[in-house]
Amino acid sequence: MTIRGFLHGVHSWIYRELSQPRKTFVPDFDIITSFVCGFSDTANIGHVPIPALWHVRGRESHVYSYPFPRNTSDFHGLPIKGEMPGKEEPFKDRPRFGLTGLCKLGDYIFAGSWNGVYKIAKDFTLESIISNHLISDPHGIYCDNDFIYTCLTCKDALIISDHEGRIVDRFSVGKDLKLYIDDSLDRYDWRFISKQYRGGKGFFHFNYIQKHGDEILLTSRNLGSLVVIDIKSRSCHLEPINLASQTLLHDGVKINDKYYFTSVDGQIIIAENIDGGLYNRGLCADYIRLRRKPNWCRGIAIKGDVALTAVDGKYGSNLAFGIHAVSLSGKYIGEIRFSYDYSKIGIKQKPLYLTGFDIV
Repeated sequence: MTIRGFLHGVHSWIYRELSQPRKTFVPDFDIITSFVCGFSDTANIGHVPIPALWHVRGRESHVYSYPFPRNTSDFHGLPIKGEMPGKEEPFKDRPRFGLTGLCKLGDYIFAGSWNGVYKIAKDFTLESIISNHLISDPHGIYCDNDFIYTCLTCKDALIISDHEGRIVDRFSVGKDLKLYIDDSLDRYDWRFISKQYRGGKGFFHFNYIQKHGDEILLTSRNLGSLVVIDIKSRSCHLEPINLASQTLLHDGVKINDKYYFTSVDGQIIIAENIDGGLYNRGLCADYIRLRRKPNWCRGIAIKGDVALTAVDGKYGSNLAFGIHAVSLSGKYIGEIRFSYDYSKIGIKQKPLYLTGFDIV
């Protein structure tokens, strides 16, 4: 090989490395991460697709963009399944776009958004947007072959829709943990309301959703515990977690008999039921503290012996977030950093924030 050829090879390698996100580990499995961004009220977004899904495997990295309807007129021309909005609803403040909770079902990825659930094919093309007046700002989502489960978090309500967007059932949870049907929810199209306000909403602030048999498991950020809804008996109970450290519980997933949660201050919590003998114990938690303390932490996926969570991206921080990887024994594995040049999509104004949301 000539010196010129060698230098050309080095230049190509450097260019390829710099064009990829910064990585301190190279995953031999797929990592799919949803993310969201927000702009100032004066931003002119128009109808351009917005980056919202990041796929990483090995040294390959791809970002996918999707259309996000904001006002009533934006819904026209999109593959909507369910309810089209009625009268024009102005959505003046807090333009926020992106994908939230993720769920894999067969060859599809289902992803929450501010006003619908996106059905995305295995080649990452958009097949449909499932939407109705009670699908608003879902944090986590869960899907099976029959139904899609979302929470109207600001009203402490579990919404069950079919894959055509029809509402088939709903449960509102009172502070006394009694379930009831709140017909007043139908007075509004919540797709145009909840994102006008910032901050935690709802008595419980439900985040993550999973279904096991007849039970729906919801993480409550405000309580730091699980709220369990039995859809067959139409009853509800708490599943407290014996925590040995202060946490702000956010997302979670149950695998076999163990529960894995994130805390927004950078902790992964692993809980399982412990027999207390004469004492009441229930779910008892152990902790993995991330190698560094991020300014935000949410979303969790377990890949074999590896736990993945999205870190950073809090309001007012740098326009970047990362995927932090640790072993379930607590050993630091590495981190992949993500940033994006939004000028590529024709938006002159930079986002106010960029944050990861969920991982599958």
